[in-house]
Amino acid sequence: MKRMIIGLLIPLVGCVSNEGIPVSVPPLPAAGNSAPVSRPVSPAQKPLAPVRPMPMIENPDAETEEDTQEVWATNEAEAAAKCEQIAQNRTQEGGTLVTVQGKPQRMTMNPSRNGTYRFTCRFRIELQ
Repeated sequence: MKRMIIGLLIPLVGCVSNEGIPVSVPPLPAAGNSAPVSRPVSPAQKPLAPVRPMPMIENPDAETEEDTQEVWATNEAEAAAKCEQIAQNRTQEGGTLVTVQGKPQRMTMNPSRNGTYRFTCRFRIELQ
């Protein structure tokens, strides 16, 4: 009788983890065939995601200058990528932080002969 009660209680106790999240428990093996039981990893035991290095941080007190530059691209996504590349190049060359402000603005309604549109990129430049 005791064995039957213990056999009923063990699956019930094992169905809830420490965090209150239901956990499935495999059925008890037959007598003499004790196989290892694997338990799920709790959220506290999962490894943390790696932290990416941060780029230059904008200084809110720094004097800034606004600038624009035109680019030719087939769509807004391509224009945005070109604007980001220009900002990165200017940051590396000038030693001051240059950031893209907003989305590129399309300046032409119809594409050129080679299928591109003219976009304007807006930049914010921190002065030293």
